[in-house]
Amino acid sequence: MSQLTILRPAGSLGHKRKAKKRKATTLRFRVLRVRGAGTWPLATIAAGATGTPTDKDWDERLHRRGLRAPAGTAAARLRHKLCAVEDGSMTQPMGGGGAEHTGSPDVVVFSRAGCLFCSKAKALLGSHSVAFGIVDLSAEPQRRTEAAELSGSLTVPQVFVGGRCLGGYDDLKRLEEAGQLETALCWLESDGPCIAVTDRLAAAAAAASSAATGGGDSPELAARAEAMAAMHYSAGSRPSLRAFLRYAVTSTVAQDQTHNIPLNLAAAPSEPSPPPALPKAGAGELAQLLRQVMLQLLDDFVDPLSGDVDYLSMRSSKQWNFFRAIAAELGESRLSDELASLGQDERKAFFINLYNAMTFHGVVTYGRRPGWWYLYCFFITPAVSYRLAGVQVSLDDVEHGLLRARPNYFQAPGQERQRQWRLPRVDPRIHMALNCGAKGCPAVSVYSAGPELGAELDEAVAAFVADDRNVRVAGAIGERAPIRLVLSSLFKMYLEDFAPEAGSNPSRALARWLLPFARGEKRDLLSAALADEAAPAPKLEWLPYDWETNGPEVPLDSRIYTPTF
Repeated sequence: MSQLTILRPAGSLGHKRKAKKRKATTLRFRVLRVRGAGTWPLATIAAGATGTPTDKDWDERLHRRGLRAPAGTAAARLRHKLCAVEDGSMTQPMGGGGAEHTGSPDVVVFSRAGCLFCSKAKALLGSHSVAFGIVDLSAEPQRRTEAAELSGSLTVPQVFVGGRCLGGYDDLKRLEEAGQLETALCWLESDGPCIAVTDRLAAAAAAASSAATGGGDSPELAARAEAMAAMHYSAGSRPSLRAFLRYAVTSTVAQDQTHNIPLNLAAAPSEPSPPPALPKAGAGELAQLLRQVMLQLLDDFVDPLSGDVDYLSMRSSKQWNFFRAIAAELGESRLSDELASLGQDERKAFFINLYNAMTFHGVVTYGRRPGWWYLYCFFITPAVSYRLAGVQVSLDDVEHGLLRARPNYFQAPGQERQRQWRLPRVDPRIHMALNCGAKGCPAVSVYSAGPELGAELDEAVAAFVADDRNVRVAGAIGERAPIRLVLSSLFKMYLEDFAPEAGSNPSRALARWLLPFARGEKRDLLSAALADEAAPAPKLEWLPYDWETNGPEVPLDSRIYTPTF
C-alpha cells in the first residue's frame, strides 16, 4: 500500500495572503508501477485508450486489479486525484493557487506573468485539486510559437493534457459547467507525450538577477519603502465647479497642474526631498522594477476569478510600500533623456504599466465612485498625477497625450519633454490594456517591454473579444439579413482609433478590425459578413459601460471630491 496526502485548497484562490493552514486528507491505495520508475495514472488504466469509462467501468476495472475507492469519495474526483500522482510515495499538494508536478506532468498550462486569464485558469484547475505544470512564456518567450502551433490560437492561457489541447480559460469553464472537466483532464494513451515545462528555478534565478541589476535587492530601496509606510501627505487638488461646467459644455480638457500635488513624492511637500534610493538605475531598469512590483500586487490582491482588486488590503501591505518607493524614483529629472531614447514598444509598455499603476495609486489613496462628477475629479481635475522625469503628468496626459498622441496635448512651450516621449501614433490595442478601475475595463495586466509586447497586446484584445460582456456577434451564415454586432461602449468612446476612416457607418470597419482577434462562431460570422462587400453592413449596437469600481469601496477623500466655486 502507498499513501497519498491530498491538500484541499483553502479559501480564496486569488488571495495568497489570506491562505490558512490547509487540512490534509490521507487516502490509502495501491499504485501500479508500470511506467519506468514512476507510476501509470490509475484513470488511464481504467480508461485504456478506447474512451472515457463510466463509474461502473471504473469500479469494475479497479476491482480486477485489486484496487478499491475509499467509501464516500466521488468517483470522478478520486479519478482525477489519482491521475495527478507521479510517484506513489510522494506527498503532492493540489490546488490552492496551483500545485505543480515534478518531472513530466500530464496537465500543462502555457501562461505568462501578469495575465489575469492565466491566473483564472490556474485557479480553476486548483479548485478541482489538479496538479499541473507551467510553460512560462515570460521566462521562455521563444515558446510562444510552440503554443500557437499546438493550440491554433494566439492567446494564453492554453491548457494541454499530454498533446491534447483543452483550450483557454473559457473552454475550461464550459467543460466545468457541463460536468466534464475532471474527465477531460485525465491523460489517455492517445494524448501522446507530455509537454516539457519551464525550469522554474532557473526562471526565478534569472528574474532575481534582473531585479538585482535595477536595485531590486537594494537596502536603500528597502529603507525608502519603510519610510514610505510612515509618510503621509495630502496629494491632488480641490476640483472647481466652474471648470467642471465648462468641461461639460465644451468637452475640452484644461488641466491646471500648478497647485496639484503628485501622488509619488518621496517626501511631503513641506519637507526636503531625500536623495534617490536607486541613483544608478535608468529608466529601463526602473520600468522593469515597476513591472515586477505590479506583478506581485496583481498576484496577491487581484481575485483571478472575478477580476476584482482588493484595494483595502493592498494599501496596508509591504508590497504597497515598495510600490510607492519605486514610483517615487520615477520622478527623477535625470531619466528624461533615456525615457525619450527608449524604443516605441518599450515606451508603449512603460506608459501602459504606468497608467495602470497610477490608477491603483489613485483608487487606494482617494477612493473612486461611478458618476460624472467623481470621474471628472479623478481623471480631469486631476486628482491623480505623478511626477515623471521632472515633470507632472496626469492619467489623462498618459492616455491621450502620450499613448494616443492626440494633437491638442503638450502644446505649451514648457512641455518639450512630453512631446519627446509621446508615441508617434495610436495603437488601438492599448484600449484592451488600460484599466481605469471600472468593472467595464479590460482585465488588469502587466506588459513586457520588448518584442513580446505585440503578442501580449494581441492576447489582451483576443481575450476581450472572446468575452460576451464585451463583444457579441449574432446571425446565421448564408442569410441575407445583416449580422448583429453588439459591442462594449469602449469601442464607441474611441471609435476614431478603431475605425478612423469609417464615416457615418462604422460597423463594417469595426468588424474588419475585430476579425483577426475573434475565434469560433464569432470569427465565422464576421468573416462571412465581410466576404461579400455587397452584403448589408452589420447592424451595430452598443452595450452600456459598467463604471462601478472593480473592487471593494475605498473610503472617499472628501477634499478631492468637494468642489470649490
